[in-house]
Amino acid sequence: MPSADGGVIEHVAPVLACSGVLRRLVPLGLRGSASRRRSAWPLSWLMASALLFLCLRGIDWQRAWVDPGAIRAQWVALAIAFNVGILLLWAAAWRVFLPAAERVAFPRMFEIAALTAMTINTLPFLAGHASGVVLLARRGKVSGGAALSVMATHTFAEGLAKVAILLVAALVIPLPAWMTRAWLLVTLGVAALAAVLLSLARAGSSFRATAGVGGVPGQSPGAGKRHPKFRAVSAAVFRWAWHLEALRSGRRFALGMMLLLAMKAAEATAILCVQRAFGVDLPSTTAPVVLAAVLVATMIPVAPANMGAYEAGVFLVYQQLGLTPEQALSLALVQHVCLLAALVGTGYLIVLVHYARGRRRAAGTGLALLAAHRASGSR
Repeated sequence: MPSADGGVIEHVAPVLACSGVLRRLVPLGLRGSASRRRSAWPLSWLMASALLFLCLRGIDWQRAWVDPGAIRAQWVALAIAFNVGILLLWAAAWRVFLPAAERVAFPRMFEIAALTAMTINTLPFLAGHASGVVLLARRGKVSGGAALSVMATHTFAEGLAKVAILLVAALVIPLPAWMTRAWLLVTLGVAALAAVLLSLARAGSSFRATAGVGGVPGQSPGAGKRHPKFRAVSAAVFRWAWHLEALRSGRRFALGMMLLLAMKAAEATAILCVQRAFGVDLPSTTAPVVLAAVLVATMIPVAPANMGAYEAGVFLVYQQLGLTPEQALSLALVQHVCLLAALVGTGYLIVLVHYARGRRRAAGTGLALLAAHRASGSR
């Protein structure tokens, strides 16, 4: 049973995040000046809207309207179900990436993954990822270093999965120039991240091995006679790097990588379901191509929920696959709605459940106090 203060923070953190109360993350260095924050939101929306407008200029809007009755609801429901499966696999991957000494039960981890997905899809830039670290530390009751290591490992594995999806897409169709350039950039970025994280993981292990009596860490590798402030900072970094256990275990990282690839497979299957919902007859091999376009278009989250950028990426690739602009637009919109219904809707349901439980507990406490007051008055 969490304490009163801890429970409130845990249950309302996602709601506070979505309403802009991430000022608590100032110590993490994620907060800019007030003017930059005010200008970032409209600028991001303008960029996404302009991108979508450029893609949709040639659409006949009278033909673009789709009768809702013509959409097969069972396929839409199946698409949402597969997207919910992403959260289940996400929770399993995070449990694998956690240090062995810190465990979180699967139901609790699923809740954390759902709330993290909700904040990532409702906040721009990296605020959603930061709130995920906070949720894992507070809701999962793990150390801050362990929570940050899980996010770092997940980011690395996610990058590898994106490279793999783009490779599969390139084998299906010749990638357009914008996707090819993005593939090269992602590959270089993942290689750089791999060099940094793997070096830190190894150094963190060496740092732990030099710990003094009682587990008090000793000197960081190569510290020598460097400046005391530098030694303190490097010691903090290597102390955190010790939590990167999954990167030092080939078996654990391979398992986590398989779960990340399964997440992408679930998303690709949901894309196929949306195609079937509209009666679009495309080969199943087009699913990784559409998914690759989504990954590239949403690589930099300029707008909450990637609104505009997501639709533009899907629209462009469906046109390359031979669909009419009207068909491409309809598929892009419904595909994104199915994804958000799962990733954002699940998180909001969890918040509502906690809110309802809190109201019931408060009501129960109030009735008990009223009964006690009446009993004492009758005496």
